[in-house]
Amino acid sequence: MREQKFRAWDFDGKCYYYFSMKDVLHRTDLRKIMPPPENNPQAYDYVGRSDKNGDDIYEGTIIKWDEKHGGRAERVRWDAEDLAWVCDSSLIEDENSNDTSWLCDVNTLAIIVGDVHSSISIESSK
Repeated sequence: MREQKFRAWDFDGKCYYYFSMKDVLHRTDLRKIMPPPENNPQAYDYVGRSDKNGDDIYEGTIIKWDEKHGGRAERVRWDAEDLAWVCDSSLIEDENSNDTSWLCDVNTLAIIVGDVHSSISIESSK
């Protein structure tokens, strides 16, 4: 079973806070591990995978596949229909596209290039 980890984006502080379910269950002082509620934090789930550099992948992460596998940038999201984490290029490039791929070989074929809150240029990641 994968570790239950999360990150929360602080819109005012423009940074992530990282915490685990253990932190919450063990009643860690949440003010130290989470953005203040008045900053309207956005929480993202850890998907249980890392990129080829060993960096953890969370919902909303933007990854780039190696050139052998298309070299495309895609955003990681939960697919409620397939009950699986998928990579979706339509969320980045063309809203009319319905192109998704499974998050299977990300640990050997992809690297993290940004997230939904970074000002990533898709052109520069291609």
